[in-house]
Amino acid sequence: YHAVNVSIHIIATFFLYLFLHQALRLPLPASPYGTSSYFVALLATTFWAVHPLQTQAVTYVVQRMTSLAAMFYIMAMYFYVKARHAKGSPWKAVFLISCGAAGLLSLGSKENALLLPVSLLLLHLLLDLGIQRESLKKTLKTFTLTYGIPVLGGLAALLLFTDIVGRVFQLYELRPFTLWERLMTQQRVLV
Repeated sequence: YHAVNVSIHIIATFFLYLFLHQALRLPLPASPYGTSSYFVALLATTFWAVHPLQTQAVTYVVQRMTSLAAMFYIMAMYFYVKARHAKGSPWKAVFLISCGAAGLLSLGSKENALLLPVSLLLLHLLLDLGIQRESLKKTLKTFTLTYGIPVLGGLAALLLFTDIVGRVFQLYELRPFTLWERLMTQQRVLV
């Protein structure tokens, strides 16, 4: 079990390095970081790989879903960067399909991968286009139509047809801590 978890973490680390190295070579960050993209990506990846915050996800078997979600999430971001700058339609299609497949696998591993499109939007704006009025309007319009409306529809259906909020609060009746205590503890842990 531990060998599999460590292997997943190593693969995620490898793809994080590839993603950072490619992202730092995009047109906007390339000017200040292009020459040192290898070193910056290697340093950031090393810090991420050995950070104590990763301990629980790597050492506990029950947290494999977290490691898998992170690995596929990072892979999806890497494939997106490769697709944005692939030369030729066939390669662009291969990378976009890989991005979508990795995103679905990430979502199948853990629900927090639902934020992948938001990450891709920010990546697209900050590292690829730059924040300009025209690109921001166009990107937000596309994002809203392709992602925002379906998500809002799904959330509305979830709230209307299930008692999801009530079930979340019922879970905390069985625990020795409240939802408020958990939220306050999580912030301190992150800091």
